[in-house]
Amino acid sequence: MRPSSLEQIDRDFLQQLYDRTRGDASIKVSMYEIGEAIDLDRDTSSQVAQTLIGLDFVEIKTLSGGIGISPDGVAAIESGGDGVAPPAGVVPALSNARILSTADLGAVEQIIAYLKNEAAGFNLDFEAMAELVADLRTIDAQLSSSRPKTDVVRACLQSIEALMTALGHKEAGSRLRALTGE
Repeated sequence: MRPSSLEQIDRDFLQQLYDRTRGDASIKVSMYEIGEAIDLDRDTSSQVAQTLIGLDFVEIKTLSGGIGISPDGVAAIESGGDGVAPPAGVVPALSNARILSTADLGAVEQIIAYLKNEAAGFNLDFEAMAELVADLRTIDAQLSSSRPKTDVVRACLQSIEALMTALGHKEAGSRLRALTGE
């Protein structure tokens, strides 16, 4: 789920948590204080926090209501919360989070769109095309998951990068290398 598809109350809570922690995942704050800052009662604060914990935007720090923002939560806020792609020419490397962050999702979707648009121009033989399609299908399956695994997507992108490089498609290889952090 992307932050833009969250309810406004969830986005407000996440933004307040980000502001209070200054984006530092090691800082712990009370979910009730965060809720109080945006005029929520304790029950609603707890419900919103649970929703965000389930989406990996918030981490539980203590059993008494202490929470912290997760790396995915930081990425969601810093990307504008809407999965907007980075400025033209900027290729962010995938994070090391277990689950793809919102920023990662945007970058992966961007490179996949590029590969699909350019595939015909790559002049791939049947075997190479079958390999490309298999990797793209695996990535598509991960992207349709509620918890897409960074390692699976990275492995597929590295496989595609090796294929593109071996076949002399330097631009595609370069973009994929930048994204996978190689």
